Amino acid sequence: MDALALRWGMTRTLEISVTHDVPALVLAFNGLMREQIPFATAVALTRTGVAARNAIRQDLPKHFTIRRPWVANGIILVSAKKKDWPNQKAIVASRDDFMRRQEFGGKKTARGSGVVAIPLAARASKSDPTPPSKWPGRVLRKRGYFVATIKTGQAAGKQAVFHRTGKERYPLEVLYLLVKSVEVPIRWDFRKRVEGVAQREYETQFVTALGAAIR
Repeated sequence: MDALALRWGMTRTLEISVTHDVPALVLAFNGLMREQIPFATAVALTRTGVAARNAIRQDLPKHFTIRRPWVANGIILVSAKKKDWPNQKAIVASRDDFMRRQEFGGKKTARGSGVVAIPLAARASKSDPTPPSKWPGRVLRKRGYFVATIKTGQAAGKQAVFHRTGKERYPLEVLYLLVKSVEVPIRWDFRKRVEGVAQREYETQFVTALGAAIR
């Protein structure tokens, strides 16, 4: 049994197994073929992992608003190794642990006595990144920015970062909503996507790699 493993940071690992009858395969091959099976398996797993990594990177804009390339660049591949035969694996992983919540859902909770700042008017549009100059810790050092409780509407009673846009008391804009935690819905299909690529690619990659090695 070979494996294409999925990993989020250092917290959770899932494995998609690509199974073939290795003992029967080895017995059916001659000596040269048998010698090349560990090499071909490592190559096939690695190439399948490359295809899966690339598919995940390409699919990111379907699920998220991508503001910076570092999320896609954080989808990485650890190649399978011949020396690990017969327990080889290629790892398709995200370096960013927060992406685990996108796959499984969950609650993002503030650390200690802090809060989670949800950007509102801090961004020019949903697709724009929040510039460092408008991060909560920075704007609150400036005049005209302050934290207060929202008095009306659906967010009444919640704390927010306000910006007084003129010299008068009003108008105000709400830059951030401040909460202790926020529920993150499931909106990724990392495992399903990698599994589909593995089932489609592995057998072809194995046959190709073995044939090349024998030649």
